[in-house]
Amino acid sequence: MQKTLDQYKNVNKHFENFILIGKGGYSQIYAAYFKNKKRSVAIKMLNSFANNHSYQQDLFKKECEFLQKINSDYVIKIIGYYLSKDESYYAMELINGISLKNLIAKKEKMTLKEIIFLAKQICYGLNDIHNLGIIHRDLKPSNILIENDTKKIKLIDFGTSLYQNQKELINNNKIIGSIHYLAPEIILRSHNPSIESDIYSFGIILYEMLTKKKMYVNKNYQAIMLSKIQKEISIADLENENIPQEFKEIIVHCCKKNPNERYKNCLEIINDLNHLEASLN
Repeated sequence: MQKTLDQYKNVNKHFENFILIGKGGYSQIYAAYFKNKKRSVAIKMLNSFANNHSYQQDLFKKECEFLQKINSDYVIKIIGYYLSKDESYYAMELINGISLKNLIAKKEKMTLKEIIFLAKQICYGLNDIHNLGIIHRDLKPSNILIENDTKKIKLIDFGTSLYQNQKELINNNKIIGSIHYLAPEIILRSHNPSIESDIYSFGIILYEMLTKKKMYVNKNYQAIMLSKIQKEISIADLENENIPQEFKEIIVHCCKKNPNERYKNCLEIINDLNHLEASLN
């Protein structure tokens, strides 16, 4: 059943106490109070520029439809949405927590068990959406939220997501996604976004969780693309990092240049993480 909010036209009439908590190129995210439901929510709202472009509206509607279809403990839950030429927004659960990006930026290192706990949840969330044929396509630390109390994760931002083997809504030469986390085949446009390309992104994120730094440092956009296309990530590349061997093997397996050589699904990664976790006990 579609959770449209048609009766809630004019967001300022039905929501109050707006606090800006996030901002992107085409939208803002606010914490707000939903008067009718008597609960705090987060609201993602297209800015006026994006709302006047049919392509951005189509992407926004697709994101709402993806979130409605997904029922996972590891993905943000949508409450409903409203789309019009005047305003477009959707309301979702409000998470009291921190992004993985901000957690990685903190000075304190996470324990290996904490990293495994978070990594497995990310994989469970990815597995849930992959089972629906949905590819996240822009998996990165800023799109992973962690609840303060439970340390449970929520995947967010499905604005560029696609069904597996789905064609683009518009044909252009722009690379979609964040360059640090993009798989080589996506940069080369040799393959469609896939489970394997999401798994590549996860491998890069796992490296950042362990080292608290980006894999490609002091490199510009073009240099990063060339590194990904030309060079295979190997165990030897990670020798100087203080990373347990088993973690290195998982990262390398996730980040193979050839997508056919990566893990086939996220349950395979979870299995290896479980073995690694057992060895730490």
